[in-house]
Amino acid sequence: MTDNIVHLVLARLPDAPAGVKGISMFLVPKFLVNADGSLGARNDAHCVSIEHKLGIHASPTCVMAYGDNGGAVGYLLGEANRGLEYMFIMMNEARLGVGLVTLDKHPDIRRMLMLMKCRVEANRAMTYYTSGLLDRAHAAGHTEEGKRQLWLAEFMIPIVKGGGTEMGIEVTSLGIQIHGGMGFIEETGAAQHWRDSRITTIYEGTTGIQANDLLFRKLMRDQGATAKVIFGEVYATAKALGASGKPELQAIGQRLGVALKAWTEATEWLAANAKTDLSGVLTAAVPYLHLAVTVCGGWFMGKAALAAAGYLDKGEGDLAFYRAKIATARFYADQMLPQATSYGETVRAGDAALAGGGEEVF
Repeated sequence: MTDNIVHLVLARLPDAPAGVKGISMFLVPKFLVNADGSLGARNDAHCVSIEHKLGIHASPTCVMAYGDNGGAVGYLLGEANRGLEYMFIMMNEARLGVGLVTLDKHPDIRRMLMLMKCRVEANRAMTYYTSGLLDRAHAAGHTEEGKRQLWLAEFMIPIVKGGGTEMGIEVTSLGIQIHGGMGFIEETGAAQHWRDSRITTIYEGTTGIQANDLLFRKLMRDQGATAKVIFGEVYATAKALGASGKPELQAIGQRLGVALKAWTEATEWLAANAKTDLSGVLTAAVPYLHLAVTVCGGWFMGKAALAAAGYLDKGEGDLAFYRAKIATARFYADQMLPQATSYGETVRAGDAALAGGGEEVF
């Protein structure tokens, strides 16, 4: 497409000072240019591979190698050791931090890493809890206690499945984002996790099916009695957090209490409208599932924080692990639990936006 390609290359001179201050910028052409402006010999600068990206294949990027066959020629651009300064004529100042600080020191990267961590931990705890309910139901057999444990487990299963799979897609997508441009390159493996997780919200019942199961087969089969047991457990955890005397736990408890209120009010709305506004209730089903997942995640993170605080008080075990557990629970409470209020409002909105609309809306 062109007679010559000229690369802007950041490199270090032999006597350059250490660190980013020692980086210079060079012009490295594909073909060397003769004094009269004509093209001369082929420079030792070669594309050694095309990067396998997740998408936008019409815009390929590559790996370049310089000097593998005797040495590439580059021409110093501007003054030595000012390469980064020149580069940032094309970049914004925020990107300078990438060259100066390790990735996990950036606040937004830390935010994404903590979102991944706290959501995985919350959903893992929900899974363990539900598995425990099934074990207790099996152990109790055909008794009232066995039935109670089974119904609690069945109530939680669509929350675990729907919440865990939706979480998996979002967490693996964050993994790509954290890697930046390299996350889009197949060789890093980040994109493969996202692709592999994408099917999970579809098989064994889509998220919509999980939400309808939660509403009609679990919530309404006993007029919300099982849900009220869960609500009581969440409330007890929030109350224990508030009474702990520890500010960080009290903050988690306050957030959890507000989130629980959003869940109970949304549940009351669904119960009141199930017979008179079926379309609105069905439209609200998935937001209601997200609401339940969000609150249950906060519930189990709160329980974990209480347990960790107990071990810290005793000075037993891996104290750094317990401090991290409390910090992770607080992060979930601050970053995830406020979403419960929004989900609650979405549930109560039903399908009002579509009322009176015809097929032309779609």
